[in-house]
Amino acid sequence: MSKIVNKKPPTSATGRCNSIYTTMFLLLFCCIAGALAAACRSDGNLVATCVNEKCEVVGQTEICTECKAGSIPIDGLCQPSSSPHVAAAGCAVDESGVCASCSGSGYVLFRGGCYRKGEGMSELGGSEMKAAAPATCEVSDNGPRSCETCGVRIGDGEYCAKCRTGTDRLINGECVVSDQDTECKTNNAGACESCGDGFFLHKGGCYKIATEPGNLICESASAVPGGRATAGVCGVCKAGYFNNPAANDATHQSCVACDDTAGADGYLGVDKCKKCHPSNSPGPATCDICEEGYFGKGTTACTACGDENCAECTEATTKKKCSKCKATGKTYLKKDTGSETGTCVDANECTAANEYYTDDATKACKACSTLPSCEQCASDGSVCTRCSGDNYLKTVSGVVTCEANCGDGYFKHTATNGGLKTCQSCSGANDNLDPAAAGITGCATCTYDNVKVTCTKCEVGKMVKGSASATSCVTEDECARTEGFFVKESGGSKTCEACDNTCKTCSGAATACTSCKDTGKKYLKKDSPTNPTGTCVNEVGCTGTYYIDEAAKTCGTCASAGTTGCKTCAKTDGVVACTSCEANQKFGLGKKSCVTECPANSQAGSDGICTCDSGYVINEAGDGCTKGSVPPTPSTCLIEGCKMCSADKTACEECNAGGSLTPTGQCIDDCTVMYGYYDGTDGSGKKVCKKCTVANCAVCNADGSCQACRDKFYKDAKECKACDGSCKNCNGATASDCTECPSGKALTYGSDGTKGTCGEGCTTGTGQGACKTCGLTVEGTAYCSACDTATEYPQNGVCAPKPTGRATASCKDQSVANGVCATCADGFFKMNGGCYEMAKYPGKSVCTATKTGGTCQTSADGYKLDGSNNLVTCSRNCKVCNNDGACTTCMPGYVVSKSDCIQCAAGCATCAGTAATCDICTDGYYKSGSKCIACSKSEASIIGVSDCASCAPPASGTGSVLCYFMNSDVIDPDNKSSLSTGVIAGISVAAVVVVGGLVGFLCWWFLCRGKA
Repeated sequence: MSKIVNKKPPTSATGRCNSIYTTMFLLLFCCIAGALAAACRSDGNLVATCVNEKCEVVGQTEICTECKAGSIPIDGLCQPSSSPHVAAAGCAVDESGVCASCSGSGYVLFRGGCYRKGEGMSELGGSEMKAAAPATCEVSDNGPRSCETCGVRIGDGEYCAKCRTGTDRLINGECVVSDQDTECKTNNAGACESCGDGFFLHKGGCYKIATEPGNLICESASAVPGGRATAGVCGVCKAGYFNNPAANDATHQSCVACDDTAGADGYLGVDKCKKCHPSNSPGPATCDICEEGYFGKGTTACTACGDENCAECTEATTKKKCSKCKATGKTYLKKDTGSETGTCVDANECTAANEYYTDDATKACKACSTLPSCEQCASDGSVCTRCSGDNYLKTVSGVVTCEANCGDGYFKHTATNGGLKTCQSCSGANDNLDPAAAGITGCATCTYDNVKVTCTKCEVGKMVKGSASATSCVTEDECARTEGFFVKESGGSKTCEACDNTCKTCSGAATACTSCKDTGKKYLKKDSPTNPTGTCVNEVGCTGTYYIDEAAKTCGTCASAGTTGCKTCAKTDGVVACTSCEANQKFGLGKKSCVTECPANSQAGSDGICTCDSGYVINEAGDGCTKGSVPPTPSTCLIEGCKMCSADKTACEECNAGGSLTPTGQCIDDCTVMYGYYDGTDGSGKKVCKKCTVANCAVCNADGSCQACRDKFYKDAKECKACDGSCKNCNGATASDCTECPSGKALTYGSDGTKGTCGEGCTTGTGQGACKTCGLTVEGTAYCSACDTATEYPQNGVCAPKPTGRATASCKDQSVANGVCATCADGFFKMNGGCYEMAKYPGKSVCTATKTGGTCQTSADGYKLDGSNNLVTCSRNCKVCNNDGACTTCMPGYVVSKSDCIQCAAGCATCAGTAATCDICTDGYYKSGSKCIACSKSEASIIGVSDCASCAPPASGTGSVLCYFMNSDVIDPDNKSSLSTGVIAGISVAAVVVVGGLVGFLCWWFLCRGKA
């Protein structure tokens, strides 16, 4: 004979068994942090959301098992039904406001709430917790404590309905050997017929009100709070049960399960009913809430919904009347238009046409049209993919919106195929569009005509460059250096405009040429020598009182070259002279004029040219004859610092100790002030200025070896070798040896931190290492100002997280948020959301000294960091500016004019007050008063020397300039030709060369040579 037993281990001295389910949760709740117990205290923040008397103590922890409408019990606390806590737990909420199931990873269901497994506050149990098993019941014939009949279901467990041994008492669903009647007052053949105080009768057993499984059926012993309880009777049944109206004493079953169709005393439950209330007379109860997938609210029957995927429905026979879907299968409710009910669909069915998206928080299939101005969207509803009506899809820093107007920086685009309307960036690449619509780098506002993008305004520091075929954005310097374009100012703004088609270069206006093309109209015709601009003409356009300077490709007036009254003139052997006069005129002295009569003491020869009589010479003005003769050769050497002169005393052959001989026979203390020369000796040991013979060398040592190579070359043993084409400067031959990059390219440093590769500037993207906003531009290269990953920040313009280990972090602790750094570490400086080093680009271009607190103390020329540590780029040729970019100090060679910088007059290295007031002259010019005059030109009493490349004015202020070397002696920076050393001829050397004569050389060395 078989024996009935309950499959539960003994847990007390009396031999009673508790379910694993109960025991596990009691132990687990005892371990929860004290903060959870505050959920239902009178002073707790969440007490208002817990239903009265639903604050229960499990172990030593107080939790809420039923919340007020709108809140759900999660981890013992009442959370708003829309909160992420409820979604994470996967709580399937029934109409009573508790969880029916918990599908979230790591969550288990307990007392109508979802609880996390694991360690920590608001969590149930440790990491070793396993899923708790409900109580089970088995029939056994093993004598006492054996169950004869199972079938009592309470919660998820099964309990005994009748004991095998007639004297056993059925207590809490288990057969107990006991002669006490305090629990089971009346025992009959293995089942109880009445119960004692604190217990109640249910399905042949007596169950304790205060513990499981009894407390899963009975809410309280008394019918009213604080009222007197009736022994053996449950005063208030739990949700899911109803109080048996016939249970007026301990001999009747107090509670009937809402789904118990057998019932008690004629009061019956309803199949598939979860919550109900009894009828006024014996019969089926009225169901308030049916089980998931059934309908019958307010009736005595629960009927299956027409759709097997429905959790709740409003009609039983129609599929499209679901109001909530099950947690498995087709889980998303797609409502009918204008209705709160609809059909359950899966994710693919919901999003198939891109007009609906899945909302996991509400488990609904929602129309994309619920998003602002949206027609189609992503499957999760995160972004709109197609806008409705005349709205355009706009994406800015990953945020997608639908806009009627795209706004500054964007233009409207409609795709040829499909008609997708989007807002495209004026400055973006805009790849894969049809029709094509590539943006323009640096463009701030633009227009689009379905063929091309035309920029109408560029970002700060750039201007629109326009041509017949396209527009672009360039800096003022780039425009000025682009052949065939000029900077045009109008209404306070600047644009880069094309010159007239005859001009090679122009200034101020399209037709104001400054040089002409090499073919056709190739001569620049100027009406005034002081006017830097003119028009381009051919030979026919330069006749009459104009002459052609073939070397300079200019067409000048005869008068501007020092002639007067000429009918025609020409330049021959570097001298402009009259070539014809009116019929009644003759040539004046030296053919520099046309006169009616020769001046006193002169006569016209057979050639019609006036010449001075014997014993007379042409005066300094060239318009008369004075007594005298051609000056004899000097008897003493008048060259400063010269030890031995040439026979005619016009050139030095050996300098005094400490001096070196220049190619023109002058003496100089330091040959390196002349580009491409160094201090050396000739075969006899005399100190002379020698040319560097190392190709592409910028500065030579005294032994002729190269000290420093020019840009784009690096020193390798005794040679200067070319850098890789991607580098501006380098220290090796490969593309990874760059130490400086061209404008528009960014240097990515290698492992040694001194060199790297030149690549493209900043581009936006998503994920780790990606930039959200490219908001910093240094020397034409874009860098990142905000990273896409919140825990990263721009480091030398590139997104990266804070370094770990021993590496030095450039951003202070706790300062990284939203992809930027708030405070940089000492030794670095903050700029546009990132931290930068002075020793690396782009930081070395911007800052020359940092200060404590991670900011820049001294900005480099042309830049300024404002009060928010954002970079302000000064206008072109500006050295120091304010936060608005208005210039206060200009670069050498420029002067401030209305907060802008204008170029000093030609030949001025520096000027003061006005562009025409020169302080220092550039090499190739000498100073006369406040003007700088080319070495080859004469001014007042100073006589220029033709083809002179570097000079100083005569110390006496009268006579020939002191020429240091000729154009034929100039070193070609590109080393494209082999140049010989020339010696000046016919120069009248001044008596004393003053120190001021070297000013031009020093200026050339520091201001010009470094730019070579």
